[in-house]
Amino acid sequence: IFLTLLTTMKALFASCSLFALAAVEAQETPGFLWATSGGGWRSMVANSAYAQVFSNIGLLDNIDIVATTSGSSWFSSQFFFSDQYYSAVVDGTPESLGNFTRVWFEAYASTQADVGTSCGPLQSLCDLASTIPPTNPISEIVKLIPLMVYFDFSWPNLIFAMFNATSFSYGDTAFVGVDATNANKLDTLEGVDLCFHTSLAPNMRSKDDQTISFLLESPESESAAWTVPLPVDWCVGGAPGEGWTGKFP
Repeated sequence: IFLTLLTTMKALFASCSLFALAAVEAQETPGFLWATSGGGWRSMVANSAYAQVFSNIGLLDNIDIVATTSGSSWFSSQFFFSDQYYSAVVDGTPESLGNFTRVWFEAYASTQADVGTSCGPLQSLCDLASTIPPTNPISEIVKLIPLMVYFDFSWPNLIFAMFNATSFSYGDTAFVGVDATNANKLDTLEGVDLCFHTSLAPNMRSKDDQTISFLLESPESESAAWTVPLPVDWCVGGAPGEGWTGKFP
């Protein structure tokens, strides 16, 4: 996976000549919006490479808004709220960024070193899956159940462990305790709006009291009910005092 990521990063840097053509105009034309896509670690790594390129050609200083979702938010949350991460991206070289990325992933891998084989309350499903040919996609999905059990079936638990280990690896032990507010945003990104687009899945909202949310055609049609993620947009404003500083419901 490291070789694939590093190859991807080299390809990104190889295509940077396209951006260089617009560098002079970019310095004279403020008001750019950098919209990024999801894609897990691939998105995070790609955007760290783009950020370094944008910085090198003078475009980063002319971006007014950064919009991120899913994996690209893993990038932006570190980029906007960690001096150490920002410096590793902007002040480095393609080679140093590649090495930084390798260390980041090694730290992330350490969070799953103790994941066992127990499927907990879903053990019967794992036992049933053992009879399925390995080429069956269901077999691959079932392999994730021990990981789910280890993190108490909580995606936030997994992400917290990921950021806790990786931020420690680059020397920012306070990162996981920083609220994503304008007051905590890096001074170097003052004036830049950051918008996260995410969703709250039923098992993420009210896990403690065992409640979930449903989407109904009408109150009388409970037989036609679906659990549904709720979309959430969280923007941190570019000026002091702007942005939503509250907690998720």
